[in-house]
This record gives sequence, C-alpha cells and structure tokens, in this order.
Amino acid sequence: MLFGATYKWVWPYVTNPFIDLALLRQEALVSDTMVEALVVRDEIVVRAPSGGVLHQRIDNGSRVSKNTVIGVIDSPGASYPIRSPVTGVVFWTVDGLEDVLKAGNVLDSESIPRLSSVTHSHGDQTSKGEPVFRVVDNLRPVRLQLNVPRGVLPRKLLTEGQRWRLMFGEDQYRGRVVFIYTDDGQSRVELLLNQYPQDLLRDRRISCRVVTREASGFVVPRTALALKSGRPGVYTLRKDRLVWQPVRVEGQMGPNVHVSGDKLVEGEPYVLNAWLAQDDRRI
Repeated sequence: MLFGATYKWVWPYVTNPFIDLALLRQEALVSDTMVEALVVRDEIVVRAPSGGVLHQRIDNGSRVSKNTVIGVIDSPGASYPIRSPVTGVVFWTVDGLEDVLKAGNVLDSESIPRLSSVTHSHGDQTSKGEPVFRVVDNLRPVRLQLNVPRGVLPRKLLTEGQRWRLMFGEDQYRGRVVFIYTDDGQSRVELLLNQYPQDLLRDRRISCRVVTREASGFVVPRTALALKSGRPGVYTLRKDRLVWQPVRVEGQMGPNVHVSGDKLVEGEPYVLNAWLAQDDRRI
C-alpha cells in the first residue's frame, strides 16, 4: 500500500515561451542639417580681346596648362587666340560673381547681386571685353560662405577653428571655420575645404548636409526598453539568466532607439519585448 509520495518542484528553463530575443548590434547614429552655401574659388575670368565669332578649342571642364590656347575669335581680317593665363580647369560659364565673392568677405543674402550665368558656345558672337570663360585653380582650397539663422546649427559649431563634417550625397568632407560674424540673429560663416567634390569647381550655389551630432551605440526597438526607478534599461541574457542593464538613450530613429551602456556587449542576446521579462529569470 502506498502511504505517501515525495514531490519536487522544478523551475522550468523557459519560464515564458513568448519572450523574443535578438543580438545586440552596434551602429553609428548621425544627425545632420541641410544648408545652402556660395562657393568661393581661386578663379580668373578671361575676356574677349576683340569682337567676332568664338571658336572653342577646349572642352568645358578640361584642365589646361598656362598659355594654352583655349579658343580663337575670328574678326574681319584677323584672328585672335585666347590663352589661359594660369594652369587650371576651364569653364565656359561665368556668373559675374567671380570678382564679387572674395575670401573673408562674407556677404548676406541681400548683398549678393542677382546675376544670371552666361554660357558661351562654339560659334557665338562676342564683343570686345566681354567675359568669355574662366579658369579655376583646382589645386587650391575652396571656401563655402553661408548664413546660418539662430538655432539651425549647434552653438559649438559656430566658433572659429571648429571643424565641420559635410555630406555631399554619400561622400564626406571636412571644412574648417575660418571666419564667423554674428549679427541680427544669424551667423555669417566661411568654411575652408582642402578637399571637396569637383562639382564645387563648376557650381556657385550648392547644398550639403552638416553633421550636427554623432554617437556610437546599439540600436534596439523601443519595446526593448524597461524602466527601473525611472531609469531606462534593457534585459540581456547572461549565461541562462536575464539581467537588467541600465542604458543611456542617445537618440530615436522611428520605432528604434539608440542606446549606450557600460555593460552592453556586442553580439549578446537581449529581450525585444521587455514587458514580459523579469530580472534574474532563468531562460
């Protein structure tokens, strides 16, 4: 006859089969702001030595040496070769700002003349003294001049000597603040770029993105955050137990948050649905 039985309670390994896990992955979080700027270059405008018909010898955007014949103007009874006064890149478009925009003379938007670009083509009729082409020194730095309204960029960027990260499409370049003047709620800024996209040799007005903030950390969904005493954290799996790890929220990206923490480890499992997790729970 069986008078009794001994029972032993065993805590199951999986206490909640609905807990979802993923692996921590470190990513960079970048915030940026779009700005518009004027390009200031080392460039020389070459004018027609005589009126007549222009015959181009060099294609637009070609690099030439000093004294290279760029074109010829045919006048009745004479032909006049036009040579490049310096080594550089030839452009058959002039906008009238070549002699207006100068380094260190940052103009506000109301001070910039509203001049339209003029492009010369093969066979055009020219007048004596008319600007025909320009030569840009592509081995020299370029400068960007821009007006920044208050609050558009962080104040720490608006100091002389500060280095900016600029994004032209997917390409990154560095610019250094060499001049800044603040007045009437906006800052006039001039940046020096030693390296730059070649479009800046051609275009006068450009748009680019200024990196305003960059942080390195882990991207997790908001559902992975769990508060303890008002402090955010995530549950990670250490050996076979869940451990709550405090984190700092660095930023938000749609449904995800960017977090950092001293005890977070790349590749470590963490809980996606934190509301189902408990500290020290065995998994």
